Amino acid sequence: MTKSGIFLLLFLLLIPAATAASVTISPTTIESGDTVTVNVKGLSENATFTLGISAEFDVTPGDMFSFKARDLTLPFSLDQGKMNAYTRGTNWTEISAPLSDGGSATLRYFPDENGELWINQSAGSISSGTYRIISLNGGAAAGNIITKVELTGKKKGPADGTISFALDGVERGTATVTVYIDGAEGPW
Repeated sequence: MTKSGIFLLLFLLLIPAATAASVTISPTTIESGDTVTVNVKGLSENATFTLGISAEFDVTPGDMFSFKARDLTLPFSLDQGKMNAYTRGTNWTEISAPLSDGGSATLRYFPDENGELWINQSAGSISSGTYRIISLNGGAAAGNIITKVELTGKKKGPADGTISFALDGVERGTATVTVYIDGAEGPW
């Protein structure tokens, strides 16, 4: 074995083995009112973690819509936290979310000329614990609404835990839950 081969072998032995995080999401088909469970195992400290909750559903133009995640439980905190939201097919959208002081805020936004709306809010630290409700409400401009809410930040706390929440508001459509770790989506 050459000197460079020995050096490379020694160098590789000094690097700790990285363990990949595993994530399972259930149920695989989400109905309105279902409780969604996201089991996370082996999530590294300071990994960028993103939980995305999205839906596409039919509505009657002119009616109100509501898309809610209730009793959202986070087992770890997200430092440098952000909440991002997106809607398409609305006349206006309100986002209601908890504040770090225990209160909540509701902000109303209007879509661009293409009927799309992007909301990006810094949240400081998103603490571990249970959040009563995160919702997108608004007026339907079209017969089909697309919504998405993402919570993202640098993970602080236990490597293993369960995120759970109930999803409401998708009566005629589909809902999807996604997880990204350091910008990559599973499979986990």
